[in-house]
Amino acid sequence: MTIQRIYIPTHKGDLRLTAICAASIRYWYPEIPILLIKDYSHGSFDTSEIERLCNASIFQTTKREFGWGFAKLEPLFESAGGRFLVVDSDTVFTGPVLDTLNQCDTDFVVDDETQPAHEIKRLYFDLDYLQKIDPDFKFSGKTFNSGQWVGTPGLVLREDFCQVLHWGNPPELKDPSFFMPGDQGILNYVLSKLAQQGTLSLGRIPLMLWAVRDIEQLDLEQLKDNSPYRKIIHWAGVNKQRLGAMPRADILRFFEQCYFSSMPLGPLKRRLRSSKNYVIGQTQRAVHKAARLARVA
Repeated sequence: MTIQRIYIPTHKGDLRLTAICAASIRYWYPEIPILLIKDYSHGSFDTSEIERLCNASIFQTTKREFGWGFAKLEPLFESAGGRFLVVDSDTVFTGPVLDTLNQCDTDFVVDDETQPAHEIKRLYFDLDYLQKIDPDFKFSGKTFNSGQWVGTPGLVLREDFCQVLHWGNPPELKDPSFFMPGDQGILNYVLSKLAQQGTLSLGRIPLMLWAVRDIEQLDLEQLKDNSPYRKIIHWAGVNKQRLGAMPRADILRFFEQCYFSSMPLGPLKRRLRSSKNYVIGQTQRAVHKAARLARVA
């Protein structure tokens, strides 16, 4: 089942990583449609450069503010369009990932993950609470990080989330004490429930590489040339203020260089923009530190 388009949710603070993510997709797939889902919760922002350099377009939504992660639910509710992939902006392709995903014949494909009980409660949902609001739900013991997943439109309805989510602007969890803030817990719950009911088929494969633990041995030179890798790196939970401080910053920098390579004076603009981002980051850290000291005083 062929993936026909890729969605990248993004907001004002994510532009640098969004550009890197899109460049990594374009490195192996020059033609597949890339659609940016813009979330204005942090203010308005311009994505025209990414659209131009990566041949991306804007996914038109009726909402403008989504909050933490809920933007990535919107492709579910399209009436047509075929199979799609959603990736967070802090991800990159390590190789021709779609070649593997296209071999999966289920409606949805997610990362194959098993977490201990305390991590399920911290990262996804409170199982005791789920049993109270939905006694028929049977937890399989499997979860998935929602930073990368394949879906099929039209099989999941907004109404399927109404037991756990208010569809406001932005959407809000009905019971934030029992679900992880954002989309991850409720998406795990709803997809698992609908799969149990037979409404959709849900496949699990090793898809994600955690940047904090799984990528130390990746060979960047192999990745550049006929990559043997077929997974998506996710820098989930990593401080994004300085690119150089992130695990395997060399991979991020490589795809950033790819992004700027098609821009007139690209290398110079990249250095100038990196310096600007560093100054902004230093200023923000100083402000946050001053605020903390003021509270202590």
